[in-house]
Amino acid sequence: VTAHPGDRRAVDALRMRAEALREEGRILDAAVAHEGLADVEALEGPVRRAALAEAVARYRAAQETRAEARVLERIANEDPRPIEVMEAQWRLAELASLQSDDGAERRRWLRALIATEAAMGGENDDRARWLAAHAALVVAEPTRAGFEAIALARPLEESVTRKRAAMEQARAACAGHRIGALVACGG
Repeated sequence: VTAHPGDRRAVDALRMRAEALREEGRILDAAVAHEGLADVEALEGPVRRAALAEAVARYRAAQETRAEARVLERIANEDPRPIEVMEAQWRLAELASLQSDDGAERRRWLRALIATEAAMGGENDDRARWLAAHAALVVAEPTRAGFEAIALARPLEESVTRKRAAMEQARAACAGHRIGALVACGG
């Protein structure tokens, strides 16, 4: 069924088809149908976002991680709600950690999440702060590991100076994210 702008019956038919597929247990087909529904230009933003969320849930249930990531990227790029963008970025980072061995893609999504939270200003809530704090910890991990790798050795002044500089880099990587409270609570 192809929906034309303004054709409410066609949109309703797409929605009913997606729901029927889900009820029949055809999870992957339901995911594809929900994703298609989100492409209908006649749909309002909230309905389109709900269709994308359903597509993500169905792709995840079907363990179709590439398709899930594709839809999550749409949410991360199109959703006007920062917390939904952050949740998508968080899941994209999780998926990247499953598929990438060097962690660069994961860190890219986590840095984007940190930037999204920073752009929220005073509008962020506890969940947004928690996501950003966890993201900052992961992004700062190589810096922390670099700090730990520096051994104190003679001449002591030289190694302490290098270790102190590495510690400051690690602290700066986590600055502003209430990492202490996060770690104290068990993360």
